[in-house]
Amino acid sequence: MRKVPLGLSNMKVSTFCLGTMYFGTKVAKEDAFRILDLFLENGGNFIDTANNYAWWIGGSGDESELIIGEWLKQRGVREHIVLASKVGSRPVDLSNGNTNREGLNSKTIINAVEDSLIRLRTDYLDLCYFHADLQEYPMYERLEAFEKLIEQGKMRAKGGSNITLSRLKELYELNDDLDYSPLVAIQQKFSYLLPSSVDEKSVLKFLSNDMLDFAETKNVAVLIYSVLLSGAYERPYSELPQEYKSPVNFEKFEHLKNLSLELGCSRSQLVLAKMLERSQSLVPLVACSSINQLEHNLEALTIKLP
Repeated sequence: MRKVPLGLSNMKVSTFCLGTMYFGTKVAKEDAFRILDLFLENGGNFIDTANNYAWWIGGSGDESELIIGEWLKQRGVREHIVLASKVGSRPVDLSNGNTNREGLNSKTIINAVEDSLIRLRTDYLDLCYFHADLQEYPMYERLEAFEKLIEQGKMRAKGGSNITLSRLKELYELNDDLDYSPLVAIQQKFSYLLPSSVDEKSVLKFLSNDMLDFAETKNVAVLIYSVLLSGAYERPYSELPQEYKSPVNFEKFEHLKNLSLELGCSRSQLVLAKMLERSQSLVPLVACSSINQLEHNLEALTIKLP
């Protein structure tokens, strides 16, 4: 797997980033270790987690980070990994049924990162994002907290996730005014097929072409999640979520079907290959629940598009 620059940082990351959302919940520890081992063996070095994975399916939010921390300790490979986590969306107190997000005030962010470091059994994060742009918290607080953590050596670089373009521009302007270290990455929802309508109130934010252009001018890395639409590309067009059904997407889906048959690959593999071949560099998050699934996704790296 080739390596690409992580924005304005001095780090280089694999073209796929391994998503670990369900490690320790849906994915047992032994399977998670096998997936991590195979990813590393194939040249992958970029691992993505968060401090709330995956509380909504009965977990505590600790599971993914704990699994990765144990794997890093057992394998002794911390220096070979670019480790990213996210803060801000962890439930306040699940034991008492409080699922409100912890938020993005400065003290909360610092405490959240320090707690993540304990679970991950490491002294530092290579990259930390705010998990979502919670607008009730002043922007300067997240920037202030991240800068303090960078100065303390507890994280190397900062990024943002699930943010609109207008808010991202505002964030960059404020960051420049404060003369803080640059944001090096953003993480947004994106795929080959895009919905015909978007819920503006949803905390999950899509990557737009304008945001891609802005990221390119700022030399910021762009990570994309939900790339494979939870397996929807392997099912008939009729089974796509309703918001993805449109004349444009029907034509694009037919193109996928025909080209995948011509190339002898799956539609999901073709989607990943198309993401990697875009003129504007994208790093897809590839979430896997089994070795077979990871092997299948890695084969996308060998596809030569016409």
